[in-house]
Amino acid sequence: MSKLSDLLFGKSQYLLYAGSFSEDYNLRVKNSFKMGKENPIISLETISDLVLKQEVKNDRIFNTIELKTIKGITESDQMRPHLEQSLLLADITKVIEVQRNTRGKVTAVTNMDSLWEDWKKWQKTHLLELIPEDRNRKRFIENYERGLKDFDYSFRNNLQYLLLLPEIYEITSPPIPYYNYNTSVHSFISRMLGAELKYFYTMELSTLKQEGEVMDMGLTIVLDEKSEHIKILKPYYEQMGVDLTNFRFALEISYLLEKSTSKIMSAKLNLIEHLHQDMFYQIEMELTINK
Repeated sequence: MSKLSDLLFGKSQYLLYAGSFSEDYNLRVKNSFKMGKENPIISLETISDLVLKQEVKNDRIFNTIELKTIKGITESDQMRPHLEQSLLLADITKVIEVQRNTRGKVTAVTNMDSLWEDWKKWQKTHLLELIPEDRNRKRFIENYERGLKDFDYSFRNNLQYLLLLPEIYEITSPPIPYYNYNTSVHSFISRMLGAELKYFYTMELSTLKQEGEVMDMGLTIVLDEKSEHIKILKPYYEQMGVDLTNFRFALEISYLLEKSTSKIMSAKLNLIEHLHQDMFYQIEMELTINK
């Protein structure tokens, strides 16, 4: 694309370049569910402090994400077990190291050996105490190890890491006419229907503004042709007697970025999966620098 665009439109430079930095962040994540007319909206929230380090070497970007603290809040008895399990899982793996290309795309999780070692150590020191029942403990082990085997794929599609590691370093300046910048394809498993429905999508540039040395950038979702959501959802809507026009799946991310390093100054993410007014899921994230 670059050679063709240079020929047609003149040589362009990239708007942002990845630089090296280390920063302390606060990340707030709120999940909200509405599961039927008779049920209230239920939610859970986590607040975590983390350190994000970035180093650029030989056309590669190396990131380390270290979780320092995490706590959770929910008023729902129904959501409390989910929250407790989320906090439990976060306690096992506190450091993740990844490699990205110059575009910003994650190409590998590079400390998988350490993640397995952390898990084995945690099993020996905490598992029996925290999950005393044999059947529950066996199920937890099976699920966690299945997740570790597929960790590289699930990491690339995790919304928190999508927010922390934006794929934004090959947006041209000035933007090329008739050419929209899109990220690589990600996937999201439906929170309403589960693994039966998986959305495939990219993110495209929606807004862009520069104020001094700060870039104000917005990204929005583009559903991929591989997403067969309409085909899967149609029988569900017919069964419920609800019009398919009620369906909405949207994802928006906004950033304030330091232009010299592309370090995130603040960021917000909002995703909603809306089947109809009484069936929806929403996740909201806010990332800020710890003062």
